[in-house]
Amino acid sequence: MHAHLDFAFRLTAHGDNRRDSPLPGDHKKTAKSRNAKGAALTASLSFTAALLLATASASAAMAGETSTAPSGTYCGQLSSAGVLSDAETHFETAADGTVVGKYVFSDQGQSVDGELAETGDDGDGSDLTRSFMWRDKYGYGQLLVTFTSDFSEFVGKWNAGGSEFLPWNGHRCHQAIS
Repeated sequence: MHAHLDFAFRLTAHGDNRRDSPLPGDHKKTAKSRNAKGAALTASLSFTAALLLATASASAAMAGETSTAPSGTYCGQLSSAGVLSDAETHFETAADGTVVGKYVFSDQGQSVDGELAETGDDGDGSDLTRSFMWRDKYGYGQLLVTFTSDFSEFVGKWNAGGSEFLPWNGHRCHQAIS
């Protein structure tokens, strides 16, 4: 067993099927069988490494670890006419790399639809705090949003023109599995 591990180490270290010195019991093996076994071992190690790398990459992508922008639908509330109303805010990345979105909230039993366009971030390089322009049937204004590091929720505040800021918050909506 020790000889086999030593052979595998030297095979990997040299990158070919040759060895520097014979191992115990090698006098009974031919060079042809050693080369065939070495090639098979190299192929097996390469396939295993590729499989592990692909699995790790897929897991990282599924976990969203590389995300630098919000995406998807967030359920939460925003203040409208002095009342906290249920709201859904949807973010996605546009072709130019800016974040855009849509939202809907209930105002006295009526749905109000609106749009969001990113106007910038706070310049700290983290991409967690962003500034948007909102627009709906009532007008337009500014929305400042700070996301958690995994973009699972945000805390925001909005205003219309120079008026006071009001809350606008959300967390990623979880869909029920039927």
